Amino acid sequence: MIGQNPYDDCSKAYFVNNAQDWCSDAAAFNITDATPSKNSFSACYDELGKDIWLSFYGVASDVIITIKPEVGHKVSASLYEGDCNVQVEILCQEQKSGSDVLWMYKGGITQGHKYLLRIESKDVDPFAFSVCINNYFSPPKEGSDCDKANLLCSKNSFIVNNVVGFGFVQELVGVSCFGSSIESNSIWFKWKCKTPGDLSFTLNPLNADDDIDFVVYKVNGDEKSCDLEQVRCMAAGVIPSQCNTNNNCCGPTGLQIGEVDTEESAGCGPTKNNFLKPLDMLAGETYALIINNYTSMNEAFEISFSGSATFEGLKADFDISEKDGLCRTDTVSIKDLTINGIGNINNVKWVFGPDSDPETANASGDQKVFFNRSGNKSVSLIVENDFGCKSYYNDTLRVDCCGGELSADIGSDTVILAGDAILLKPSYLLEGSNISINWFPPGIFLCDTCANGFTIPLEEEQYVSAKIRDEFGCVAEDQLKVRVINNDIFVPNAFSPNDDGINDYFTIYSNESIKAVRVLRIYNRWGAQVFEGLNFEPNDESQGWNGTFRGKVASQGVYAYYAETLNKNGHITKLKGSLTLVR
Repeated sequence: MIGQNPYDDCSKAYFVNNAQDWCSDAAAFNITDATPSKNSFSACYDELGKDIWLSFYGVASDVIITIKPEVGHKVSASLYEGDCNVQVEILCQEQKSGSDVLWMYKGGITQGHKYLLRIESKDVDPFAFSVCINNYFSPPKEGSDCDKANLLCSKNSFIVNNVVGFGFVQELVGVSCFGSSIESNSIWFKWKCKTPGDLSFTLNPLNADDDIDFVVYKVNGDEKSCDLEQVRCMAAGVIPSQCNTNNNCCGPTGLQIGEVDTEESAGCGPTKNNFLKPLDMLAGETYALIINNYTSMNEAFEISFSGSATFEGLKADFDISEKDGLCRTDTVSIKDLTINGIGNINNVKWVFGPDSDPETANASGDQKVFFNRSGNKSVSLIVENDFGCKSYYNDTLRVDCCGGELSADIGSDTVILAGDAILLKPSYLLEGSNISINWFPPGIFLCDTCANGFTIPLEEEQYVSAKIRDEFGCVAEDQLKVRVINNDIFVPNAFSPNDDGINDYFTIYSNESIKAVRVLRIYNRWGAQVFEGLNFEPNDESQGWNGTFRGKVASQGVYAYYAETLNKNGHITKLKGSLTLVR
């Protein structure tokens, strides 16, 4: 269709190759030329807006989705599990008033399952937006005491939900920056440095009113030790009601490049903020971080790391021998490249997907698998060691239908009188025999999924198409244009010969009562003839004028035409008028 957004339809969703900490460019997506979804209403809103679609395969248990539209615009979003034919909405969210970002979180994501993200807006004016998807494993939630600290094995960002309680020991009593404050709702994390360098992090409360404090320790001993040496201490912060006057101590906190202080005491002032100097770590050193949610609003917070230092731990990895040019039932070889730097691996899970053989595997080492259906496929590997480190890796490949040429034909462009219906009988060539057909656009066919497409009476021009699919996922599509006229003869008043496949020719259109166009002549503004066509069938655009004169492109402007048509009764009708050539 003219100007249609490339991701406007669920079946053409933008495919995110790896949803592990993925972000688009700042203005990668837009609502321009998008149309309301053909799918059902979301549970969040009862009025459809213009929408686009993205898709990805689940690779881990939790997902954070962030959508940032241009200033002054708002979006809504829904997350579905399934495909375009059968889908279940599992999350929906509207952008809050006053916020410039839509943020969504969902746990319970299933590895290897397909997910669809629908982003929509009721805004009239077009605008662009960015999308970030972070599909990750959240560290275990227990850990309110040092001896139960969660060991971090990578610098991937993650969400911590609803931290409640301080554990069995009040470990922040007497900490230098806290004064008389005590531990209230806390969680501990530890990590061991692999590659030396600097380390920064940001703790971002998802409730702006939360006041998050933290202490960083160097650990004397191995990863299980609680012999701690304080190196950073952050207690700067204010109660939510004071954020308007002390916003330098509200919101995100952490370690940040450019800061020089290693401690901020309780309270706030013009010389304080929520950030401290980054760590400078050496290989083999272990550090501990306790995070205390002082105001206890507990709507979760996000942890993200940066800097040149890396963490010792577990890294799932593999290599797929071929990722494209594969046919259904071809054997795919996968080489296991997992590296474990701490403890021993005690749990392995491969997920190949519901149409693979095998669907899953639970052993380390190289794997072989084949796929029964065509399409984009996802391979995930989740590994865990006896220190509680969990790592995952995901990659995708493309499987095609290779049993021969795939084709579909629903007929040629046609012309009908206003109020007439059409019957389309498709022919096709696919690999399988269990065929399903979907006719588009929905609403103009008496049955959108029947073998033949029979429309309701049409009153205006339509592009109609069919998507034909077999049991192996092989798909063939075809489209035609239905031109609707109100009289026996229709002559356009403009055309645009720019080779885009739309209105590239000027000709005479009619219903079946007209037998032939005896003559069609085009004249320029000075009366010179620039085109002549004799004795051709109406509706045949290839016999019309293509906008050239003596082999050269004719100028944009107004031209005159003269035509004679012959009907089935032998009657000749003479036509004349003007047309506009648009470049």
